Amino acid sequence: MGGKEQGDEGEERRGKIREINRKEEKENMKVKFTIFTYTSEVDNLRDRMGLTTSFSSYPNLLRHQVRVVVLECS
Repeated sequence: MGGKEQGDEGEERRGKIREINRKEEKENMKVKFTIFTYTSEVDNLRDRMGLTTSFSSYPNLLRHQVRVVVLECS
């Protein structure tokens, strides 16, 4: 019986170690983001990224402040 209890304890420890590793992975993943207010910079960025949508083709959006958020995950 004593051996069985020890086995359960070992399994529990392994579970905790896995959990800790998962937490560390999340913490190590850094997310950088840049916010641009609509300017010609946004169009330049769009061209660099190869996006096909032009922000200037949506005149209604230009009445409001348009912000573009670029996310980079490492």
